[in-house]
Amino acid sequence: MKKLLALFAFIFVLTTAAYAEAKQEQGYISVNVEASEDYNPTLVKLSFAIETRDKDPEITANLNKQQSEKVINAVKALIDTTKNETIKTTSYYFNPEYSYKDGRKLTGYVAVNTLQIAIKDPNKTGKIISTALSNGANSVSGLEFILEETNDNCNLLMQKAAQGAKERAGKIAASMNTSVIGIKSINASCSSNSNYSANFRMLNSKAMADTAAEGAGVPVEMGKTKLRAYVNADFYVK
Repeated sequence: MKKLLALFAFIFVLTTAAYAEAKQEQGYISVNVEASEDYNPTLVKLSFAIETRDKDPEITANLNKQQSEKVINAVKALIDTTKNETIKTTSYYFNPEYSYKDGRKLTGYVAVNTLQIAIKDPNKTGKIISTALSNGANSVSGLEFILEETNDNCNLLMQKAAQGAKERAGKIAASMNTSVIGIKSINASCSSNSNYSANFRMLNSKAMADTAAEGAGVPVEMGKTKLRAYVNADFYVK
């Protein structure tokens, strides 16, 4: 009886191993599909730097304070706080400067106040740039066009990519006289190129002041924000 049970156990092990090996060796098709769509950005983030220099540290700091306040007040008049549009300082830098031509020699001080503006209306971008630069900002150090809410759009694009993966696998299988019978694995992801830097034309101080006074703005090409969904799938075939 014990020998018979041992024989059955041995046959069961062999059968289980054979089934696992057969399943492991079952054929499959791998496909990679992308679906993409362009959208209008819904948020713009701009960064401005106000930089001042002087031989006296107190004068350097006071000049920066005055120019920064002028920029902040001018830009505040253009933003809508009821729509969560904001302006804030993201960094402040104050340091002595040295010359090393004939040994280390203190030449003065530099202060840099960096402001970040977030606006919901991308059409105001050029006006805000010209206003900031004509009121004391020295440079635009950052410009981003962002699509804020992407979940619903990403879900639709991933569904589109998944359907494309299924159709592609079916066509490949049919061309080889076989057919898809199930999914081995599937991975999906979605991303955007939100950090789109626009090109804009810098004007001299007088021209910048004139365009701001006329209600115009620095020419800015907003462009589109592209969402991309990717589906990588393995389909069993027979």
